Amino acid sequence: MPGERVAILIPKQSFERITEKIVRGIYYIEDGVLIEPPYEIEFFALSEEGAEPLKAAFDRWAKVYSREPGVIVRRALAQDDGMSSFFEITFWKQFKTYASVSVKSDQG
Repeated sequence: MPGERVAILIPKQSFERITEKIVRGIYYIEDGVLIEPPYEIEFFALSEEGAEPLKAAFDRWAKVYSREPGVIVRRALAQDDGMSSFFEITFWKQFKTYASVSVKSDQG
């Protein structure tokens, strides 16, 4: 029937991997840099409400990379060291993943 929706289950690990690949690719193409220690990529899957605090930063400072209709990436650079960034990646205008690149915190 027209208008029916179908759900496709995709493992979380698949989106973690594609998110990391996109982030690494943007760093390499835009900045000519490989993400290596002490920097690390952190993956986040947030609800719309959970992502609300990030929305204003993305709306104000993010650069947009678009390969529509499949992927839209927004990257906001952190002001601290010129290397840290936050990413919002939208897949098929249906759902979003988030990532950050920052200095790995030592958890002792």
